[in-house]
This record gives sequence, structure tokens and C-alpha cells, in this order.
Amino acid sequence: ITMKLSDLLTEKQIVLNLSVRDKWEAIKLLSRAASSNCNISKTQLRECIESLNSRERISSTYVGNGVAIPHATVSSISNVLIALGIASSGLMFDSNNYATIIALFIVPSSTVKTHAITLSQIALLLSKEETRNKLLVCDRASEVIEIIKQEESK
Repeated sequence: ITMKLSDLLTEKQIVLNLSVRDKWEAIKLLSRAASSNCNISKTQLRECIESLNSRERISSTYVGNGVAIPHATVSSISNVLIALGIASSGLMFDSNNYATIIALFIVPSSTVKTHAITLSQIALLLSKEETRNKLLVCDRASEVIEIIKQEESK
């Protein structure tokens, strides 16, 4: 399965200048952004947020270098939901770590393989310091998508 993040992300799903009190607020806001391009009910959205929160309570999805990747599987959705938040000033993500880039995704429970592939693609993309630095200075969502496309074509 080849899946490009740039094919899944629209400008509506990118939140620049993410300014929230904590990671729980970030998860809620980014879940809304992730669902902006598909028809999901309020109940499904709530289910997505609850699933992300319970995953986060099990162990932090902060992965290092200012990157957090909240993720979950939900049975009631049929498409991958994804959003990207940029918090240049940093958001306290767990007791000792500030996240500046938060990539959130939710996949249908039936596609566990997709979950693993999406997670590894996001982690690989954001493991490059140069890419992270470019994303942190973006002024427009279209720039974010362009940077991701450039990285994916390498």
C-alpha cells in the first residue's frame, strides 16, 4: 500500500499557529480539522477524540525532536483522518517535552496495516531536522503541503 500524506492533507486540515492550553485541547482541535473534509457525525467525531485521548493516556505519543503523533483506530469511520498542527512556540505535551509539530491521524479499525504505514510515513517525514525547520516557518497551509510533496518525491 502506497499512501502519500500529501494526498490525504488539504489546507483545511493544517493548523498553523496552533495556540491551545494543552495537548487535550490540541487533540480536540486537530480532530475537528482532520474531519473537515469528510462527512462524519458529531458522535463519530466524539468517538475519534475519545479514542485518541485514551491512547494518549496509555502512553504519550510524543516521539522526540518537538514532534508528537497522536493516533488511534476507530471502528465507525471509513476513511483515514489526518491533521497537522504547527505550534512554533511549543506546546507542553508531556511532563518534560514541548511539541512544535503535531501530526494527528485516525484510521478505521479494519485497516490496521494502514495504521502502521501511516505512522511510519509521518515519523520518517518528521525525523528530518531540515523538514521540521521548514514546516515551523510556514505562513500558509499551501506551503506546508508543498514541503511535504517535495519530501515525498525525494
